[in-house]
Amino acid sequence: MSEERIAWSRVSRGLYFIGFGTFLFLNTQGIVPWSFWREALAFWPVGLIALGWRLIFERSRAPALAILGPLLVLGTLSWVALQAPGDAPEEWEALRVERVEEVDQWTFSGGTAMSDLILGARDLGPSLLAEGRVAPAGRRALRVTTRGGEATVSLRRPRDTWGSGLLPRRPDRIELALTRDLPLRLELDLALTDGRIDLAEAPLSRVSLDGALNDLTLRLGVPRSDVRIALHGAFNRIVLEVPPGTPVTTDSDGFLNAVDGRPGAGALSGPGYHFDLEGAFNHLVVSSP
Repeated sequence: MSEERIAWSRVSRGLYFIGFGTFLFLNTQGIVPWSFWREALAFWPVGLIALGWRLIFERSRAPALAILGPLLVLGTLSWVALQAPGDAPEEWEALRVERVEEVDQWTFSGGTAMSDLILGARDLGPSLLAEGRVAPAGRRALRVTTRGGEATVSLRRPRDTWGSGLLPRRPDRIELALTRDLPLRLELDLALTDGRIDLAEAPLSRVSLDGALNDLTLRLGVPRSDVRIALHGAFNRIVLEVPPGTPVTTDSDGFLNAVDGRPGAGALSGPGYHFDLEGAFNHLVVSSP
């Protein structure tokens, strides 16, 4: 077949499908984390270069050169996937929330994207609900509101930093310790986030996780009562670590959600965790380290 008869524009589109399909397959198999796409977004100008390259050559006398566009994009993605994580940033800012009045339960809520998140529970004394640090400085703030005997601590991005995600930048690093002295409800809205959430020592009442393209490890302790964990979103991988013998049940109403390592809850007794999967292409792994 001569070069003139080859539909190089179709070849170019086919390369995109093959390449992106390969990376998504590596994501679903746990070989490449979903947060890979967070790192790749910093190189979005490469897509414009590839588009311009195609416009120049697809109707020229050398249409075969149009395939250099997808090769450039897929080569960049491969380079990103092979890079080791960078060193932790040095510019840290301290975060702290005090108890403004007597409370007997509380909620920690947060919304973040393109971040590395570490949450833990420990004894913070009678005066604090949460403390930790964030880098780079100025990217996150903690706010507390109270109503009756319940407090809500929110992790938010200051208004003057919205829009900075359009520029190539390193992911935010968030490390927070939450008090283990009060019943806790956790509500997180995340995207393109890697994280480890260790609440084995916290008295949890409920966990709600929303978002897409997240890779999280959730370590929980022996529950004092039945606890519901809800996941809403797509393309998330959650590793749920619970003590041996802890009952775990799952319910999936979404599309192509997968559950690995589900214990036989019928053979177990006592309080347990019930995990609801809603969305599509989510992967839950239940383990007892």
